[in-house]
Amino acid sequence: MKRLILACSSLAVSLTLGAHPNLAGAQAAEEPEAYQQAIGEAVAEFSAGRWEEARSLFTEAHRLNPNARTLRGLGMAAFELRNYVESLQMLQAAMESQVNPLTPELRVKTEGLLERARSFVGVYDIEAPEGTTIAVDTQPAAYDSGGKLLLNTGKRRLGIRFADGVEVARIVDVRGGEQGTLVFERPSTSPQPAPPPVPVPVATQPPSTVGQASAGATGQVDEGSSILPLVLVVAGGAMVGTGVVTGLMAKGAEGDLEDACGMMRNACPDTHQDKADTANGLATATNVLWIGGAVLAALGVTLILVEGDDEQPAVQAGVGLASEAAAVNVWGRF
Repeated sequence: MKRLILACSSLAVSLTLGAHPNLAGAQAAEEPEAYQQAIGEAVAEFSAGRWEEARSLFTEAHRLNPNARTLRGLGMAAFELRNYVESLQMLQAAMESQVNPLTPELRVKTEGLLERARSFVGVYDIEAPEGTTIAVDTQPAAYDSGGKLLLNTGKRRLGIRFADGVEVARIVDVRGGEQGTLVFERPSTSPQPAPPPVPVPVATQPPSTVGQASAGATGQVDEGSSILPLVLVVAGGAMVGTGVVTGLMAKGAEGDLEDACGMMRNACPDTHQDKADTANGLATATNVLWIGGAVLAALGVTLILVEGDDEQPAVQAGVGLASEAAAVNVWGRF
């Protein structure tokens, strides 16, 4: 806080008075009114610790009347904003300016602030192809009078653009006060070898469970075709066995219906209609399962009998089930 008060006091004096107190009135008469207002507001903002506002007002004052005092104000504001590269540049310019130059006392104070700013700035020589441009954190790079790159302390992202338009990025961890050399080489554009082809797995076809003739004119039958007759016989037997179960269930449902309605089913009350529907459904399912199972079993036996023949006949069969009408449609060609 003490440092801030002293800095603000010296800043206010240096900006509002000339090199000698006796010249204050003459200098104030030469300064534009807008400049004097901008300076007064800038000093007030700086004293309140509002660095961004102070820098903005110092910039306006410098536009109206550029001189060593406004440059010093800009350098002090930039230092407080931790933009040490900008502070270094502004303070050096203030030391060199001959427009409303700094007094010996202010030069001593400015030199002290310059040394502090340098301790937070990295200075680097650049080795890069001709025509290379550099951006620091997306902003144009700053250089000293010797052409060395100036970077604020911390991690900085450098965007390097070569003369032919090729761009690369690089992160530099800057330590305050360090000096060094940064080397930027254009990346090679030689064609990269093509990656080896990725082998494509060959899809394997599972054995067919139906009798299908193999490709070509050999007339041979796939090995999987010998499984089909057995599958048909087993499926037919399963259907018949299921039909036996549903038949027994249908018989029991019929008995329940007769107990409730007697022999006159048409005169059965509506309260027993669900029993009638159950009995009819089970009877229909039983018929379908028995007939369908018998057909599949017979078809399987037929295929077993004709499988050994060299010239196998085309065997096709189908079963159509119509449960609502309690009917089974069977068709075939041997």
